[in-house]
Amino acid sequence: MNNKIKIIFLSISVLTTFMYGSLSGKKIGLDPGHGGHDSGAVGPTQLTESSTALAIAFAAKKYLVRDGAAVTMTRESQGGSDHSLAKKVSILNAAHVHKAVSIHLNAASPSANRTMDFVYCGMCSKSAGHLAVNLVEQLVESTNLSKGASTTKQLKCANHFGNTKCPNNKGVGQARIYVLRRTAMPASLVEVSFISNPAEEQRLKDNNYINKQGYAIYAGIAEEYGVTPLPIDGGNTNACHMTNISLNQNLQGQYESGCKSNVRKGSYAKFFKFTLPSQRKVTITLDADYAADAYLYLKHSNWSQIKADDDSAGKRDSRITRTLPAGTYILEATTYRKNKTGNFKISIK
Repeated sequence: MNNKIKIIFLSISVLTTFMYGSLSGKKIGLDPGHGGHDSGAVGPTQLTESSTALAIAFAAKKYLVRDGAAVTMTRESQGGSDHSLAKKVSILNAAHVHKAVSIHLNAASPSANRTMDFVYCGMCSKSAGHLAVNLVEQLVESTNLSKGASTTKQLKCANHFGNTKCPNNKGVGQARIYVLRRTAMPASLVEVSFISNPAEEQRLKDNNYINKQGYAIYAGIAEEYGVTPLPIDGGNTNACHMTNISLNQNLQGQYESGCKSNVRKGSYAKFFKFTLPSQRKVTITLDADYAADAYLYLKHSNWSQIKADDDSAGKRDSRITRTLPAGTYILEATTYRKNKTGNFKISIK
């Protein structure tokens, strides 16, 4: 098989169908390791780290863009004369990205194969640590490999993170890596797996496997923002489309497993959009079957949250009353209890 990986992109129509914008307004940097004359590590049958990292980065970008993020890549081809670390850092800093992930494949003895993540603890933030933890958890799930950061390089910077989840988290290590030290934003470097492992090299030639690693990176970024990742396949179009709702309208709906909440992990949801031609006071009510229990979110059109409510006035239903300026708004109707299907009613007055 040719070691140049062919990347399969979803059609624009599919991407826009599911672009709910959970990451709208977020700027993400992706750095495919090496490039140009620098192939990086080379597998037993000459699959290169640079081509594989680029393919994974494109897959990650696809999912990030689908969820509303703006993505800057430090390179988008194998060619080019300047893929230096300084140039890559300059690209990320100039774009003022909010978070960055550098994508690599490791090499060691033929038997070695793990997944791991690194941050630079000299100046790392709580956000960088959480990003690394979420990324490695997602990669473990997608590769089915063990976590591999050396115990001698486990995180030792509790004072920087202020959270016991991050220090000494298996699979996450600290290292003085240039692209982590010199970037202005929270950043991590992912070693997806070991390209030097013969069996792993064969998996890395499979487009579906590459796609899964790109999705894992997207999902780790989404979770660091507190967002439930969209399904890898886009989910059920009927279950998860945006529905228009008008003033003085009552709608009935049903929670289904094909559409997940953007804010309540494990809960199913439905999404609604309404527009106000002028400023006015509105009251939005959501009532769900008792087994699910209603949870209502009012958001701006860029998906930033305005107000959330559960058990309004001590009752089972959720209710938000708010004076809003003219504009378009989004409602997320979801549930307090996880993995619950069932019926609900939503109204706006």
